[in-house]
Amino acid sequence: MIGGSVGALSLLGTDIFSMIAIGLIIFTVSVLLYLKFRDMFVLTVTILVCFTPQISSIGVNIGSINVSVTDFVILFNVFYLFVTKKYLKIFSLYLKKPIIFNIFLSLTMLLGIYLMFSVYNDFGLALKLARTLLYSFFIFVLWIVYCKKEDTIRLVIFLSMATSTIVILTYIGIFISKGEYAIFRNAETFLAGAFCYLSIWLITAKDSKKTKMSAFIAMVLLVGAIVVQQDRVQIVAVVVSLLAAMLFLIIKRAFLFKRVFNLVFSFFAVFSFIYLLVKLINNQGVNKMFESYYTNRILILFNNNGNLQLDTSLSIRVSQYQRIIEQNSENILTLLFGKGLAATYFGSTVVVDSFWFWIILNLGLVGFIFFIGFFAFPTLKILQYPKANLSAPVFSYIVAAIIMSLTTPNMIYRVDDSVGVGIIFGMVYLLITTEFTENLEGNKVQKKKVKGIKLGKKRLIW
Repeated sequence: MIGGSVGALSLLGTDIFSMIAIGLIIFTVSVLLYLKFRDMFVLTVTILVCFTPQISSIGVNIGSINVSVTDFVILFNVFYLFVTKKYLKIFSLYLKKPIIFNIFLSLTMLLGIYLMFSVYNDFGLALKLARTLLYSFFIFVLWIVYCKKEDTIRLVIFLSMATSTIVILTYIGIFISKGEYAIFRNAETFLAGAFCYLSIWLITAKDSKKTKMSAFIAMVLLVGAIVVQQDRVQIVAVVVSLLAAMLFLIIKRAFLFKRVFNLVFSFFAVFSFIYLLVKLINNQGVNKMFESYYTNRILILFNNNGNLQLDTSLSIRVSQYQRIIEQNSENILTLLFGKGLAATYFGSTVVVDSFWFWIILNLGLVGFIFFIGFFAFPTLKILQYPKANLSAPVFSYIVAAIIMSLTTPNMIYRVDDSVGVGIIFGMVYLLITTEFTENLEGNKVQKKKVKGIKLGKKRLIW
């Protein structure tokens, strides 16, 4: 279980995986051209390449450093930004709201300092962890350069459909290759966040029926992708974030009971149909998947007396967390600053099944406090945003991402999860800068109107 999708490549076999990955990327590019994404084409293809299972582990080794396919994609994007002079837009965006850029600048400096003190650990792995964390920054930059606020929903819908299809087809490839059910994980943070985003958007949106239908189809595909991955944390993240978003809408007085009821009823009807279809088809792979989920994900949480208990996976996590706390508490320096990137515990173990405990192990309380602020900033900005119909979907995505980080390595270990977090900052930035621009333009219009009002021979001037 440690490392999520680490074993997917070995399960598929390199040839089968390559065929599936290349075929899906060509299919995605063709569809994108057909849909005429224009500027968003570059952004969408980049994200989908990063979401392709295990693609970040394919590359070339330069000494102890691995340069992956996704690294080349990011380097190409940097080159493209300079060739097209779109880097100039980044400077103008920085002047509007520099604080998010400064957050990532601080993160880069923090990781640079820790890399200098990680030479006694596995430096190649330490560099990989730092690079993976910074993927969120690259996606944030690409998102704000190529995407507009009004295009966000269309982009989320398409990414949800494409990523879910990739995950489901990859699972089918695993089943065909192995001849039996196997656990497979990919882009969990995005899948959970996108499902919550689209759910709340459908409740609050005023868009066309065609867009709403596309969103609903994307959600059905997302459910399929979440089910085949069998990640309990995803289920918890979806449930908790949806409840949190509903509470948010109630507080903002934007809760629409009728729309919530219609959405729940629609999903009940769809799932009932799918359940009957599965029963009629009686496919061995699908039956094993549901049986495994019920046995190994639900029943295992209860003992013979029906009381809750920790299963093996949860017990291992708890022992990991206890060991990290004990190890870091040995002296004040490791407690405050951690043991450096790629530090080990339990002998030579590096991977920690929790983003936050991995940060504590590697970066100590200093890093822990930094990342608390890292996630707190977009959350607070969204809570303060005046239009609940626009902020509630993003809020639900943020909550889902935070919950996913509690018991999974998340953005420090996997490129796909780091990309999922970068999308959050892109969404938040577009909202707060658009609000800033709209308020500025509104004030100018208001001043012009006021200046044009005559009072006798005098003109009212503010």
